[in-house]
Amino acid sequence: MNIEKRLSLEALCLFNSWRYKFYHLPFVFICVNNYCNARCIMCDIWKEPHNDRLSLEEIEGAIKILLQYKLKEVVISGGEPLLHPEITKILKLLKEHHLRVTLCTNGMLLKELGQEVACFTDKLVISLDGDTAPLHDSIRGVPSFDQVLDGIEYMKGQKNKVELALRCTIQKSNFLRLDKIIEVAKSQKVESLSFAPVYTLPGAFGRHQKDLRLALEEKDLAGFILIIKEAIRLYARDFNSGFISTSPQKLFALHAYFRSILTQTEFKRSRCILPWVSLVIEPSGDVHPCFFKESIGNLRQKSLREILCFKDSSIARSNISNAESCNQCNADFWRGF
Repeated sequence: MNIEKRLSLEALCLFNSWRYKFYHLPFVFICVNNYCNARCIMCDIWKEPHNDRLSLEEIEGAIKILLQYKLKEVVISGGEPLLHPEITKILKLLKEHHLRVTLCTNGMLLKELGQEVACFTDKLVISLDGDTAPLHDSIRGVPSFDQVLDGIEYMKGQKNKVELALRCTIQKSNFLRLDKIIEVAKSQKVESLSFAPVYTLPGAFGRHQKDLRLALEEKDLAGFILIIKEAIRLYARDFNSGFISTSPQKLFALHAYFRSILTQTEFKRSRCILPWVSLVIEPSGDVHPCFFKESIGNLRQKSLREILCFKDSSIARSNISNAESCNQCNADFWRGF
């Protein structure tokens, strides 16, 4: 996120928090469904017993209200959003309102639905968690590496050009391959590559309890810092150009993040503004101030306007303090919209 945009959002955060009233909410994250065709080891959404999804009508109702709060950008996620039976209609609806649309996908269905996606999407964020099929597929839980690369190639051939971004979740099984993953991303000729650490706490990605099995251990940290330094040296041009959108400072912060998990101390991060400039809507209709906080209401029980105007929802946003989910939050790595 550039400095100008960050300062603008900081000012908006202060404006919205004044007298616990919302004036502008420029971003919304909509998780349209909770079913998925992958079986990722770092995500438990696919284990949910009930296949839930937001209907086109529910999304349309929420968008109409959010437009009154100066909505500008929508991030569509899941589960795997391309499995939603009305995903094309949802994307088309968003573009009809002149919104910027980012879609997060595992990339497995791009060849089947890529043409429709290209018509109504500004940016695709595609998961790539390894530089080889065995590594990527072992993390994703299903054979998908070749499908992802084929899907990327297919999207590059579309008449309607979409910004293609790759996202890698760093964890114990792939941190040693950081440089090799960069090489694969470069070979795909996409617009950008970013890195985020695996999330270990309950409350997001379908997790109901802490799981440290995928986090780096003490014996891994010394090697990881060397890998980071070497990547910064080898790919200085790619950092400078923005192709690697995770800055060198953020890469070092990855190391600090994993250390904070080991030591159970607070991860030093930027002041949190997400709950004051965005919200998250889940497939169940639950509305959250961020991915890692409890629900402040449900679309199927109250209108979104009622939820946003309820003073307790604003107080919940202001209560971003010393909870473990805040102290070890990894939002700094994927904030950037």
